[in-house]
Amino acid sequence: MARHTCESLLARLPEKVSVEVLREDFPARYSCRVLAARGTFLCLEGMEVGERPYCLPLGSRVRLGFALREGWGEWEAEIIAWSASPEGSQMMVRYSPTGVIIQRRRHLRFGRRLPVVCLAPLKDAQARAGDSVLGTTGETRNLSRSGMCVHFPFPLPKGRKLAFRLLPGAVSPVRLKGEVIWQESLGEGPGECLAGIDVVPVSALQEKHYRALLARLSRTSPPRRGLG
Repeated sequence: MARHTCESLLARLPEKVSVEVLREDFPARYSCRVLAARGTFLCLEGMEVGERPYCLPLGSRVRLGFALREGWGEWEAEIIAWSASPEGSQMMVRYSPTGVIIQRRRHLRFGRRLPVVCLAPLKDAQARAGDSVLGTTGETRNLSRSGMCVHFPFPLPKGRKLAFRLLPGAVSPVRLKGEVIWQESLGEGPGECLAGIDVVPVSALQEKHYRALLARLSRTSPPRRGLG
């Protein structure tokens, strides 16, 4: 765990952050959209009217957090303003001057370059013809039980549930579903990106295939601890 200034964390702030309420009588965690960041203040929205956080008094302490490539960034803040409407709620928080990045070490990851196709789920109402990456083949950089790092020629759609078909060669393709956790431009070509994906197999059979693939990789690729 390393301490960082909030300026360095804000420079990497995504569209949504996790908001954890720091009260023993009110344990809760919510996902909120970042509306604006000015000075030492953030304006957030996303918690609906009628949900429990609507009752939070001013001065309540919360912990803000979001996923980074190297771990999980977080810092504490204080609610200083609150408003509500039929569409939802907004709050303004004043954050502390420093935060931390926690290095996540959940599962062994295996470095292997395998073709992977990004697909839109058939029932994804948000699917759009303009999403040029959908149906495009990329390449994994590493895999683990809960995620994979992939290279694609285009940025992946954020905030979407995506489907992936992993093509391990001599064995059957593995079907996964997941969401972009972090993403960065590589600068190696127009739109090229590297992304971290939280994934789960789409069925019990695909789970069996995926575990078998990781078992084979464990015998041929040196494992290492890291994100995913």
